[in-house]
Amino acid sequence: MILDLNVIQTEPGAGGAHPFAPPAGFGGSSEDYLKLMRRRYKEEFHPFGQRMVTAARFAVAHSQRFTGPFAREAQRVIDGLKANLDKGGRGA
Repeated sequence: MILDLNVIQTEPGAGGAHPFAPPAGFGGSSEDYLKLMRRRYKEEFHPFGQRMVTAARFAVAHSQRFTGPFAREAQRVIDGLKANLDKGGRGA
């Protein structure tokens, strides 16, 4: 499994290699998606949170393409993680 940090996939069911992709069948709202991302980061840091932080670190120096129905929300999550990295945090 290879994590391509150039493309952030948010398509439900894209698989565990994509930390910003909700599980298959996810039909939640934007708010539900953001809650899922927070839960993954806090409660499932290994592996989801680690991959989220890695994506944020990559985004500091590289442009990324966001795909899927939650692309805008994933961009917000990464922007938030990047802001915390700038403050010396681990990403949240």
